[in-house]
Amino acid sequence: MISLIVTAYCVYGLIVYFSGNGYVLWYERQASFGALTSTFVNRNSFAAYAGIGVQCMLAYMLWTYTHKTEMHVTIKDKIIQFLTQDLTKNVMIALSLIILLSGLFLTASRAGIMTSLAGSLLLIMLSTLKATPNPSDVTKRNKHYFFIASLTALALLTFNLSGELFSNRMNTLNYNDMRFLAYPIMMDTIAENPIKGIGIGTFVEYFSQYRPEEMPRYFNKGHNDVLEIIMTAGLFAGGLFILSFLFITIWMFYSAFKSVEHKIFLFLGGTVSIQMGLHSLVDFPLQMPAISYFFTSILAACAFILARERSKRPL
Repeated sequence: MISLIVTAYCVYGLIVYFSGNGYVLWYERQASFGALTSTFVNRNSFAAYAGIGVQCMLAYMLWTYTHKTEMHVTIKDKIIQFLTQDLTKNVMIALSLIILLSGLFLTASRAGIMTSLAGSLLLIMLSTLKATPNPSDVTKRNKHYFFIASLTALALLTFNLSGELFSNRMNTLNYNDMRFLAYPIMMDTIAENPIKGIGIGTFVEYFSQYRPEEMPRYFNKGHNDVLEIIMTAGLFAGGLFILSFLFITIWMFYSAFKSVEHKIFLFLGGTVSIQMGLHSLVDFPLQMPAISYFFTSILAACAFILARERSKRPL
């Protein structure tokens, strides 16, 4: 459901992008003029949103075709099943992934694209671990490798169709980015107020007093959620907040290896957490409600799976 919702937003974003890209909903666009942002203002935020959709669709696909299906199926039976039973589902998954990847690449968000792809690749790699109870039986493992090759080809094809904007952005990567001017100020502030911080929600007021002249526009986010939460809440409270996410991520990975039927979804909780964590080092995705709500929903679904599997275990 999450991946289909994100796909719908990507469809809207593609329509707006190819029709002129002058508005976000009914508001005239004020930023990210050359990028696809759908209903978001910021390209990086929508890239994180689309990346969650990509990972959710990959998890559903892997669960459907590698964990849920039978291991020993002949090529003939696979073709018959594809043409009779699963054709609609396959078309839906393929179209959704093309739309999601196109929307992701057209954001031209360096951090958003790289962290989304990193999380997706990790999800696929983890899904191959302990895929079969018998080490000599490699049928199911070969399915994973086939999907890795197919998804790589699909990603490269989609990138060739929509990735020129991202390539141009990568070529302009340099250390004059405004966030690299902000990080030293934030670190100095942490050193001056290590325990209590400057107060949650006071970043804009505080930073405006120390913003360097070469920073040309209004800077109301730290572009590093880790530094910003420690700066505003202090090392103790901010550190506990960050450690709680680390604990959840480790817990998801640990629990996934004990699960059988739904382990791919528990891996999803961990890889989405890694995507959000890496992206939060250079941006502020979790401060966007749409992203944080989806992220929380995925973690809640994983917790529900764990609770249900635990209730089924014999006493």
